[in-house]
Amino acid sequence: MQITGEASIVESPTSASSSQELQRIIERSTDRQFQVDGDTFDDVERVGSGNMGDVYLAYSRKHKRWVAVKKLQKEAAERDKTRFMREIRGLTELCHPHIVRLLDFGILDGRYYFSMEYIVGSSFAKLCNAPNIDLATRVLLLKQVADALHYAHGQGFLHRDVKPDNIVVEDENHAYLVDFGLAKHLQSDVPVTAYKATVGTPLYMSPEQVRSRDADIGPASDVYGLGAVLYEAMAGRPPHREATMLDTLRSIVVDPVIPPSALVVTIPEDLERICLKALAKDPKARYGSAGALAGDLDLWLRGEPLPRAAKPVPVSSAPPWWRRWWSWLS
Repeated sequence: MQITGEASIVESPTSASSSQELQRIIERSTDRQFQVDGDTFDDVERVGSGNMGDVYLAYSRKHKRWVAVKKLQKEAAERDKTRFMREIRGLTELCHPHIVRLLDFGILDGRYYFSMEYIVGSSFAKLCNAPNIDLATRVLLLKQVADALHYAHGQGFLHRDVKPDNIVVEDENHAYLVDFGLAKHLQSDVPVTAYKATVGTPLYMSPEQVRSRDADIGPASDVYGLGAVLYEAMAGRPPHREATMLDTLRSIVVDPVIPPSALVVTIPEDLERICLKALAKDPKARYGSAGALAGDLDLWLRGEPLPRAAKPVPVSSAPPWWRRWWSWLS
């Protein structure tokens, strides 16, 4: 078994049903327990480790179900503690069918922890180019994520790290948005990162995230990230991928997006228009909300015209001020 990124979602190596996977877990389970106030976790098994801590699979007596338990390292840096608490806060305040659900949190063996619903599934990164997953199914899954983002934005949260590894798919038809460790509350958060530090994963970061100015990052940044995932779902690669990280960041800021149909000629024109609108360099030229993006994806899935998917801003060049900024940074 594997862990998706640093998140707390256990990933199944096969497409077996949840009941079959759990039966295999039960057969190899141990007698180890975690005990906390109000709950006992039985048959605890460590299933992965991330940069900030460990993830365990266990059976919760309180919730009468299998859960994923994420524990922060005892020696975690203050920045990691803050990120861990951000994830707890985000999941505590968000309740949506396409956002993984937090069950409990507290201190366990002297370490911060939280438990989440256990999901048997695969990361969208594995499904992006899977030959048995057709384009319409991929689009449906990303439409679900767009709905989840729209809800999160409405509750005041930005995800800031939308990428294939942070989308977990159950039974190939239900997507969950996971890992809110970089999430930001629009009203009350104090920046975790220093000024000029980038926040996100380079291949899926928006131009304004590359610029690292907190005031410029908003819901449109998550729209861009989902647009980058949609691009990869269609074209088999992210919209910007260069030999080095610095070159990739430069490309995100100043280079045109190669239309996905130039890489895969069978990509539908309307779907390409949706994708390129989400990937506009200027945040104001993108969809006004993740909900608007979800709406156009839904129209495409139903074969209806796209009144909101107007021709995107030309991708042949970045706005001049982006180029001046990059020249100064370089």
